[in-house]
Amino acid sequence: MVTFDGHDDASCTSGATHADRADYKPLKAGEKVGVGDIVIYSTNGDLPHSGKVTEVDANGKAVKVKGKWGHYSLFEHPPDAVPAHYGKPTFYRKK
Repeated sequence: MVTFDGHDDASCTSGATHADRADYKPLKAGEKVGVGDIVIYSTNGDLPHSGKVTEVDANGKAVKVKGKWGHYSLFEHPPDAVPAHYGKPTFYRKK
């Protein structure tokens, strides 16, 4: 399960995604991403990483994401700067 603690830090454990909950919806193609939106990376049904959008450009494209990498520290990184095995990002927004 992707969980977000009270400090707005993201971490990953096994199970369903946090965004599967009724209070989140996936953004549609072309929809602008906003600060505070959630990004979940997936490949072949695995959910190895998640984060929270911390910066977007003027076109509504995510520029930086903050997430906890397993047992390591929190990292702020560009959305596509993750290991290839993390898969592709999907962005979610609170309804």
